[in-house]
Amino acid sequence: MRVVRLPEGAGVALDPTGKRSGRGAYVCPSADCVALALKQKRLEKSLKVPVPPEVAEALRGGVAAAAAADAASLEAPGEGNPPPGE
Repeated sequence: MRVVRLPEGAGVALDPTGKRSGRGAYVCPSADCVALALKQKRLEKSLKVPVPPEVAEALRGGVAAAAAADAASLEAPGEGNPPPGE
């Protein structure tokens, strides 16, 4: 997951596409990695600005949503996902 410092002091935002301009920092999409990066202020060091609480919460929520989507894709067989045992 990418977090970006927006140009001209416009703040910090999540960048799900990875294409926004500005200084970016990447965090692996797991809850443990995100928690550690926020606790140790690694994103703030990389971006050289404080990460607002709402961006931190959005990052945690994005990881939770990604984990839920991954779990759902593993549980439900569908196109491209044959049932277990086949």
